[in-house]
This record gives sequence, C-alpha cells and structure tokens, in this order.
Amino acid sequence: MKITLCLSIKFHQEMLNIKTQLINLGHHVETVEFRDENNVELSFEKYQKLFLNASEEWRQTEKTNAMKRHFEKIANTDGVLVLNYDKNGIANYIGANTLIEMGVAMSLNKKIFLYNDIPDLDYTDEISGMNSIVIHTNLTLIN
Repeated sequence: MKITLCLSIKFHQEMLNIKTQLINLGHHVETVEFRDENNVELSFEKYQKLFLNASEEWRQTEKTNAMKRHFEKIANTDGVLVLNYDKNGIANYIGANTLIEMGVAMSLNKKIFLYNDIPDLDYTDEISGMNSIVIHTNLTLIN
C-alpha cells in the first residue's frame, strides 16, 4: 500500500521510526518534506533553523506550499496514517493541520488510519465521521 503519514511535526523522530517499520512491511511511504527558499530539500534540523530565522512572509509562503505538497502526496497514495500521539496534555492529539489533511483524504475517498484511539476534542465527532480505522499501534492492520 502507498501511504502518507500525517502528524504534528513535534513527532518527527517517531515519524521516521514508523516510516522504517512500514517500509519493512512492504509499504511505500510518503512523509512531510522540508524545503528552503530555493525549493531545495533540507533535513528537519536545518529546516527548523531556517524557519525560525526566516521572515514572516517566507514562513507564511512556505507553510502554504508545504500544505499543498502534502495534499498532493495524499492524492497520490492509497490512504493516510495519522500518528496521533499525546501532546499538550491531550491523549492521542490531532491538531488543526492534521485534521485538514484527514479531510482532504476523506474527500478523495482515501483510507484513514489512526495510530491511536480517537482523541476527546471539540471535533471528535468530525474525526469519527471520517470513518477512520483505529489500528491501536498495530501497523500490520494497514491494508
């Protein structure tokens, strides 16, 4: 299966670990990519430094471009795996950007897998309404 990972960037290291596990299970995995002002791909660490020190205009443009790039990845895969870990004191957190990505996947009739249970948030009903498949950290359930 060709799958795009969706997550809070705070979990970048966990994303790399899950990507490796999915590849070992025979999946093709797409992840977020980091680019500079010349559209050259960067490591996460270099991107973080650049982003923090860049102009507000560039940060806004890059955020828009990054979202569009990720939406394209979702469109070209079979589904998404949402890595919803605990964040900010919220179990199984799904943030605004990830929720948008889930909406894109749903609108394109892609499968939506949740790594952990659906979180208890103001928009829990919307997440439930996307017919997400909770895999309870068991990557072998992705098919």
